[in-house]
Amino acid sequence: MLRKLCQSMLGMAVSIAVALPLHAAEAGHSAYDVIESTTAEVMAVVEAAPGYIDEDPERYYRELQVVLDGMVDYAGFSRAVMG
Repeated sequence: MLRKLCQSMLGMAVSIAVALPLHAAEAGHSAYDVIESTTAEVMAVVEAAPGYIDEDPERYYRELQVVLDGMVDYAGFSRAVMG
């Protein structure tokens, strides 16, 4: 389960890195500020996960999705990866 969690985190980190410059510019915040606040939100979800992940793994993904949906340009990321 930990390996899957780490893979998920790596995928999110890449997604954030792709979308970060756009998001930071639109919001008027520095890239550092956006990364710092998003990381804090993601880590709060990750730190809470051991208490429920075995019984409700989908909750973990839903909670991460809530944090990342406003941050990650999934369509743009897909285009960049798939060409």
